Amino acid sequence: MSKLPFASLLQQAAALKRDLTDETHLIALEKQLRSTLRPIDLGRPEILDERCAGIGLYYLEARFPFHTLDELEEFGTKWGRIRAPNNPPAMPRYYASRASNHTGRIGAGDYIPFYLGKRTDLKDRLSQHIFGKATSKTYSLKLQSRPAVIADVEFRFGFLPIPVHEDGYFCVGLLEHALRDRINPIIGKQ
Repeated sequence: MSKLPFASLLQQAAALKRDLTDETHLIALEKQLRSTLRPIDLGRPEILDERCAGIGLYYLEARFPFHTLDELEEFGTKWGRIRAPNNPPAMPRYYASRASNHTGRIGAGDYIPFYLGKRTDLKDRLSQHIFGKATSKTYSLKLQSRPAVIADVEFRFGFLPIPVHEDGYFCVGLLEHALRDRINPIIGKQ
């Protein structure tokens, strides 16, 4: 078997990325993620069952007890804004630029995209985000440990196992990045 020249490999990789992140595929992935949404009960770790297994994407959304962008901005300040001093350690930050994409949904009292991520072990990662302790050095939401900040906010989560070998995990990262650009979660980097 002959080796392809590097330039040819790069062209193949670019074609793979275009195909993988095609709008039609992203719409289908978003629909699949949303079809698994279920409420988060911060007192019940058993909500993370065997279906949350393996490599894949996970998604959290929130419905706030207010209806204006100004109030969401206040929440963002309490949560911790990007580049703000005195942010809680190892915590994803609030992005006002993404929040502005959801003004209509906030005003209507709808759920808005909160966080999107990927992981080789979905259940473990969701557990860190939902039930993680404030003292944990793991970069995660730690929702259960922030009752004052998230008071009266309703959360739900969805997940999408992706049947890929760990060698193909980089493809899950490509999907995550493209979906993040599409749905604009208000918390998290990238």
